[in-house]
Amino acid sequence: MKIVMHERQGGHYRALEIDGEEVSHLGIYDYTMRIGPVRFKMGGIGGVATHGRHRRKGYSRIVMEDSIRWMAQEGYDVTILSGIEHFYEKFDFACCMQQCVARVRTRDAETALAEKRSFTTRPLEDADWPAII
Repeated sequence: MKIVMHERQGGHYRALEIDGEEVSHLGIYDYTMRIGPVRFKMGGIGGVATHGRHRRKGYSRIVMEDSIRWMAQEGYDVTILSGIEHFYEKFDFACCMQQCVARVRTRDAETALAEKRSFTTRPLEDADWPAII
């Protein structure tokens, strides 16, 4: 039994292997969390899964606990995830953010398109934060 890690764009993929077979895994995605002027190194945990026939054997716990230790060693200030309600409490995670969904009605999208306005996008800049906040 061993934990393997692969670097991926924007983060890290960690998996538990038993006899060369991956049985459980998760992703850690690197972000910068900002509260006022202070920036924190944040690891977002996602894609936590254990393959069907290996469930209920504690493998997800092994990967989660090992990953949390690894993030502490690597200097992450904050770890955050969204997922199964009441599942992650055993790892000392608490619900802190509401899951949100944005919807645009088809007719509104068609109206915006019909107006033939030009829309552009660009990366977020530090100067944008006052308007966003």
